[in-house]
Amino acid sequence: MTRDAPTRHVRTSLTSLILCGALGLGCDARFESLRPGPLGDGGTADGGLADNGPLDGGSSDAGEGADADTGALIATGALEGRSGYGASGSVELRRLVDGSLTLRFSDDFRAQGVPSPIALLTTRDLVTGGVQPALGDISLGPMSSVTGAQSYAAPEAGAGALYAFVYCLPFTVEVARAQLEPAP
Repeated sequence: MTRDAPTRHVRTSLTSLILCGALGLGCDARFESLRPGPLGDGGTADGGLADNGPLDGGSSDAGEGADADTGALIATGALEGRSGYGASGSVELRRLVDGSLTLRFSDDFRAQGVPSPIALLTTRDLVTGGVQPALGDISLGPMSSVTGAQSYAAPEAGAGALYAFVYCLPFTVEVARAQLEPAP
């Protein structure tokens, strides 16, 4: 054995260790949820959703106030969680007295928190590949909270929407969806 043999062995071992780590062999990587909530997942011990309050520290009402005219009901739908996220409550698409459209989330609306959620109307049952206006997606803008009553102005094209989504814009993930059923 030459004097370089131990050095070569150390280099070989180090190279093998780096390659194994890079290929994920022997890797014990774990994901830890940093979402707020008693269980670290935005939920509560009884399986419900935690009320984490408004995202921006402001009011959970984003537009028409609770005292504003409720207008004529066009469509309604029950929210369901998507992509492993929990959600509950309902939405209503309404035409106000002034002729404008609004999407309203119910008082009991709850969804797990995500970064930069938006309210979205669309004719698509799946929002794949991000928000695509050419396919009929209509972003109503950033949501003020993932809990409680809130309203968002919608353009006239929103009257033809078949679905309302809570959508995580940065990660292009569906958080909640409601299939809109025409009002009787």
